[in-house]
Amino acid sequence: RLTAKLNAGALTPRDLLALGHSLSVLPGLRMILNAYDLPLVERIRDGLGDFPELTSRIFAAIADDPPADMAEGGFIREGFNHDLDEYRAAILQIEMMDKAIADLEEKQIEAMILIDQLRANEAQKNKDLEAGKARAKIVLADLEARKANFDKLIAAQAAKRPALVSELEVISKADAEAGAPRTDYLSCYNRLRASKSHPKTVGCVANLEDMACGRCHMSVTAQLKNETRKGKMVFCPSCGAILYSED
Repeated sequence: RLTAKLNAGALTPRDLLALGHSLSVLPGLRMILNAYDLPLVERIRDGLGDFPELTSRIFAAIADDPPADMAEGGFIREGFNHDLDEYRAAILQIEMMDKAIADLEEKQIEAMILIDQLRANEAQKNKDLEAGKARAKIVLADLEARKANFDKLIAAQAAKRPALVSELEVISKADAEAGAPRTDYLSCYNRLRASKSHPKTVGCVANLEDMACGRCHMSVTAQLKNETRKGKMVFCPSCGAILYSED
């Protein structure tokens, strides 16, 4: 089989290595045949050649485990040919450089993706910040409007206070002239105004409208209504305001 491939010029690297092994056993075979003194054996022995240089060259040139196809390369033993070794080293360097370049490109792509994500996050945060500023502006405007309304209410209550104080003084004076038990309406009003349970923007004196407090609009009993009509100091059981009746 090897002879046929050799004649056809179709030997593979593995065939060459097999040929080297076949040639390497020829000297031992000749020594075995020397033990037989027969004409036929002598002719066979004398026909066996001895190819030590070729055998050594095959083993020096072919790798221990060559590929089946010569096109795959890598069948020449390392160290056999200096130029080939340099070529292999150059190829290895190129492959290493290609891998390094591929790794750098991959890292560059990852960095670009990360940069795009960071830019998108920054844009979203800027958008959220602008939306927050807009909401804060609306809330601030609402607070300023409420403050202005509260200032108006405080001013209005402050404007009403002298009249209420005068009215309370008149009521106290009338009670004194009528001989009724003196009720210090002004002191009660001031205590009620100073109480933390009564907001400064809400009046402390309310008219009794039918059977409800004019401040909180909660219903009161008939007894409270009668006492209010008699001029007694009556407080709303729901909101604590001083009740008076215009009847």
